[in-house]
Amino acid sequence: MNNLDNVLSDVAKNGLDIVFIYDHSGKIVWANRQMELLTGYSAEELGKISLSDVMPGVFGMSEDSVVLKVEALDEIINTSVYRNNHTCFPVKASIKECPGENMYYCSAMDISEYEDVKKQLRWTKRDAENAMKERNEFVANVTHELRTPVSGILGHTRNALDGELTPQINNTLRIIERCCGDMNKIIDNILDFSKLEAGKFVLEEREFDFKEFIDHIIETHIARINEKGLKFVFSMDDNVPVKVIGDSYHISQIINNLISNAIKFTSMGKITLQIVKTMQQGDLVELFFVVMDTGIGIKDEDRDKLFKSFSQVDASVSRKYGGTGLGLAVCRQIVEMMHGSINVESQHGHGSMFSFSIQVKVPESEIDSEAENNVTTIEAVKELIKQDRNDTEKENSVAADIKTIKSILEKLILCVEMESWEKAEMFADSLKQVLTGYPADLKLPILRLEMAVRKEDHDKAITACGNLSQVLENGGES
Repeated sequence: MNNLDNVLSDVAKNGLDIVFIYDHSGKIVWANRQMELLTGYSAEELGKISLSDVMPGVFGMSEDSVVLKVEALDEIINTSVYRNNHTCFPVKASIKECPGENMYYCSAMDISEYEDVKKQLRWTKRDAENAMKERNEFVANVTHELRTPVSGILGHTRNALDGELTPQINNTLRIIERCCGDMNKIIDNILDFSKLEAGKFVLEEREFDFKEFIDHIIETHIARINEKGLKFVFSMDDNVPVKVIGDSYHISQIINNLISNAIKFTSMGKITLQIVKTMQQGDLVELFFVVMDTGIGIKDEDRDKLFKSFSQVDASVSRKYGGTGLGLAVCRQIVEMMHGSINVESQHGHGSMFSFSIQVKVPESEIDSEAENNVTTIEAVKELIKQDRNDTEKENSVAADIKTIKSILEKLILCVEMESWEKAEMFADSLKQVLTGYPADLKLPILRLEMAVRKEDHDKAITACGNLSQVLENGGES
């Protein structure tokens, strides 16, 4: 035991923490070397001074005895230790009674570095908050300034479209109109992202007619869907409420984003929108939305990037299809604010399926106690999706034949004759995707056609269409 006592004595004497023993009068009867080093007092000086000089925040003098100014016995407290030069440093201290000795011992740990780090973190946090505030103000100002000229261009473009125009000018103005619409969507995404990051995004709930709301969304996209020669399939369960209470603007933002992406990444086939009610408790209703397409699909390793800010599956997608990579990130956060979730299932080259759920309310006048049982289960939804996918696969097997390719080619020729080059390029891209799995002999004709359309060369485009049509007639042999 003597060896152990020696070890413990050496630890106390040479440890990194301050350790000292004092009696009831406040006299320090023993102190370790760390006490001397950190306070600047010698062992002799420590034996003469009062504890109230060393730790005035804890100890005070009363006649011939020392008293605790705070409840420090057997507790860990934050206080300060004063040096010989009257400066101080912060410590965590603990005071305990020495059994049977009528004395007390105190151990204290210097936390100066810890407090400095805390102070630095506070400054860093303050600087970050100020930077975030400045950034948000800058984004708000810039997006406001951008929206003004875009709205002006859009307004003048629509006025011009009301007049008598040549097909070429009409086509150009339509492109400008569409570009302005895309720019406004980007501005909206940036503003919403900025508000979400700053914690200032607020849902504005109101009562609205859900069926009319969905009809308006479909009307917004149907022209673009028809332009690309795609089929649109819509279904909504009868048990979906007629009137709901929610943030209609941001619900439409989510649906519009998913349908726009489906149109953007689908060259042929169809786009499907399904809506079902999956839960009702009193006035609280959960709606489940599914948006499917037969587009380019997403690789397994790229799915995690979809809902991250400023992220797209790869650079080639951004170059070819455009976009900031903010839309789905904003959608995810809005869906979560509506107590829902958003998911994606996809197979590269075989389309994608985005689904999301949100919670809304129904007006009190429309609450039906029997409605709680009148819901479509998730299993039933999955069965509907499975059936739709099977139908889609059958349609795709038919759509990939020569007859359908010729149909696309006819539309492309019509666009070239009308000098509607943007649509012509779209159909050329559709042909290129459809013919990916066809013989190599088809690659050169489609490449020549694509180049002629991009250069807006009418004669070469028509010739290339004729050559491609001849190759198809010969069964893929040039």
